[in-house]
Amino acid sequence: MIDLDRYSRLDSPVHRLEPRSRLVGFAALIAGFALVRDPVLLAPMLVIAAAAVVSSRLPLGFILRRLTAPMVLVLVLGTVLALTSGGEVIARLGPLAIHSDGLEQAGVIAAKLAAIGAVALVLFGTAPLPTTVVAMRRLGLPSLIADMIVFSFRAFHQIGADLGTMRTAAGMRGVRWRHRRPGAPSRTGTLARMVGSLFVISHARAEQAHRAMVLRGYSGHAPLGPARPVDPASAAFVVLALAIAIGLVVAQWRVGVMA
Repeated sequence: MIDLDRYSRLDSPVHRLEPRSRLVGFAALIAGFALVRDPVLLAPMLVIAAAAVVSSRLPLGFILRRLTAPMVLVLVLGTVLALTSGGEVIARLGPLAIHSDGLEQAGVIAAKLAAIGAVALVLFGTAPLPTTVVAMRRLGLPSLIADMIVFSFRAFHQIGADLGTMRTAAGMRGVRWRHRRPGAPSRTGTLARMVGSLFVISHARAEQAHRAMVLRGYSGHAPLGPARPVDPASAAFVVLALAIAIGLVVAQWRVGVMA
């Protein structure tokens, strides 16, 4: 989660989009995907999501690693649905019956999660998080919430770096995290001291940052700076994304009416 924007310096059509246009366009796609319920529309939805990933030039491994944990949860949920939902019994595993309705629901959930997750990763992976947050502010996000997101993001980075330094130092002192050797320092005690030190260091750093911001005139509203003009390519992307989202909603409505 902390390194979502590690590939934000790449060059691709998605990276070159104006930040507000990128945010509005991908938010529209996510909303359209969320409203899809019929299996007939899953294939077009996944194709659109795949096109967004390819256009962003983000490494496929970057996308797949961050979708693994959610997909495991969907697998568990799908198993429960397949065993407990109604519909035709398509297979039996001893006393357990697998139902068609449950499998269909699980497939819809998995496809929607994959498509929405991939598009969200493209949105947040193709620009530095502060840039995306500034775009949110320009579109109406309260300044306080935006600043909290940016400060938390930077704090997570620093805490991760501090934790890595502490782990390295503990290893040099003989701590073994996987296999403890006789006579080696206690892992539990070392971990407790690391957590305490992280808390103290983070608190002191936050106090220093607050004093520095106050001395620089911070009053609860970070300056935005000049806005980048919306170029024709960004405007065309927004129109295309809105058209796709509306098309999916209309198609879902027509499928529901005809069912």
